[in-house]
Amino acid sequence: MKKQSFSIERIFEAKRKDVWRALTEKELMKQWYFDLPNFKVEVGCIFEFTAGEEGGVQYLHHCEIIEVIPEQKLTHTWCYVGYEGESFLTFELFDEGDKTRLKVTHSGLDTFQADVKDFAFHNFEAGWNHIINISLKDFLETNMNLKFDFTMDKTTKTVYIIREFAAGLSLVWDAFTNQEILDQWWAPKPWESRTKVMNFEVGGRRFYAMVSPEGHERWSIQKYISISPKTNFKMLNTFADKDENPELPGSEWDLSFSEQNGRTKVSVSIYNESLERMEKMIEMGFKEGFTMTLDYLEELLATLSQK
Repeated sequence: MKKQSFSIERIFEAKRKDVWRALTEKELMKQWYFDLPNFKVEVGCIFEFTAGEEGGVQYLHHCEIIEVIPEQKLTHTWCYVGYEGESFLTFELFDEGDKTRLKVTHSGLDTFQADVKDFAFHNFEAGWNHIINISLKDFLETNMNLKFDFTMDKTTKTVYIIREFAAGLSLVWDAFTNQEILDQWWAPKPWESRTKVMNFEVGGRRFYAMVSPEGHERWSIQKYISISPKTNFKMLNTFADKDENPELPGSEWDLSFSEQNGRTKVSVSIYNESLERMEKMIEMGFKEGFTMTLDYLEELLATLSQK
């Protein structure tokens, strides 16, 4: 009797949200799985792709998503156009401390035509073992363990930050230079970022406030000194009052952007005109707050990447 289903489990040294992204964001999926241009993580989504053994028959796969529980479970049908049978593919994610256990179940394999050797159980078994234990494993280790470094050098009065994002350069650049996107992440919760004026051009400025749930406002001015599109921009940042009167001295920000293998690295140096200002900034929780906002940006980029 032909076996009905196949299951495989593996624990990855990655956060559950990152494994989920690898399973559901088509720009990431095509780096380790298949190119699925019509894929959307929503019930009722129908997508197709062509695949098969190299040098062998290429089969048109027809699939429909039937269940989605964000960061927990994804199930879709798996059929071959022109052939009998309907199977079901389920991905399930479980927390294992700071790691993630993934369980993949492919059921209904016994409904496929027995006279097609490519539909034999051992072929599915070998295929999923390779996909999960090699392709996905290598992708997560290479692409989802994103670099983050935060260094303070009091001798030079400079803070250095490096952060990698699993998103394209254009999108990350927009996140730092587009007012609508900036206000969605440029403040540690429960505070909000509210921009009053922004002109992203050399000589332009951004005048904005971080607003607490109680309505307390912390105003700042960012003046853009130089801009090299999608490569670098520099700005002078100062605290201010609500009437846009700056509180000098300020700090000089230098932000550089680069992309490699689908990752975008943002390198930031923040030079303070006085050690006193730098120490005040650190005392106010800048490291914790900015780290938190970069985490929000990572989540926001994941959402924007799917649009």
